[in-house]
Amino acid sequence: MNKNKKKIQTKIEEFRDTRDLDETDVKIIYAKLTQPTWTMKQIGVEVGVCTGTVFRRLHKQKVEETLEDLTEDISYLLDKAKVRAAKRISKLVDSTNEKIALEATKAVLASELQPQDSMDQGLLPIRFVTVVNDMGVLESSTQTIDVEADPSIDT
Repeated sequence: MNKNKKKIQTKIEEFRDTRDLDETDVKIIYAKLTQPTWTMKQIGVEVGVCTGTVFRRLHKQKVEETLEDLTEDISYLLDKAKVRAAKRISKLVDSTNEKIALEATKAVLASELQPQDSMDQGLLPIRFVTVVNDMGVLESSTQTIDVEADPSIDT
């Protein structure tokens, strides 16, 4: 079980006694949080109950409140993870290893300068290119991509 799933399981266990949740409630809540795209049928198969039971359990007030509270807790944990990730990326950008710093910088710039819907905003798609020049030094540049000439670009 990975670290995040363990945290979710621990949080659910914290609510078990205070919210008077039974084993089926706990399993359904766990499945709902760890597999958010699953249908009620898929949750039922995983938990070993019928779809109607999953539906009824998910609509019980104590289960709804627990899901809401756990979702807030998980959002908080994700926000903390984002902060840690930003600090780690910052360290990589400031790395003394030029290649690591350059690749980290390119990754940050690519995500900031090239939003998913850039074509709708009239922005030109760009490509970051890094090469070793004749002197053995890394050089980085950007190239505008001609979307008409490059069939690999999905517009």
